[in-house]
Amino acid sequence: MDPRIERARGIVECEAKAIRQVAERIGPTFLQALDRMLALRGRVVTAGLVAALGGLALAMLLRALIATTPARPSDYSLFWGTVLLGLSGLIAGMAVEAVQQLQSRCPDPEYRRGRQRRGPRQG
Repeated sequence: MDPRIERARGIVECEAKAIRQVAERIGPTFLQALDRMLALRGRVVTAGLVAALGGLALAMLLRALIATTPARPSDYSLFWGTVLLGLSGLIAGMAVEAVQQLQSRCPDPEYRRGRQRRGPRQG
């Protein structure tokens, strides 16, 4: 058998084992986290779309730079590079906004203790 197939099967088996381990640990804290994520406001999607536009703008800039070089990537490569940069921006923007909202709603007083407030200092 081709060693690449053996390697691919080994990787899939390893990932399957990791997923089974995660599945065994799902419990009440998962439901709490899920409820908090579902309660996030619409800014998550907006932040994701804005970041996706940033990713697409970066992709267009890179395409313009590549056009000035002797390198000639295929249209297929350019298309998927653009898609990946846009999706990366989307995911990053949504993740940042979701984390900010989750942090702002954290009920644990220990989380807030010792954290300085952003903005100008009040003296």
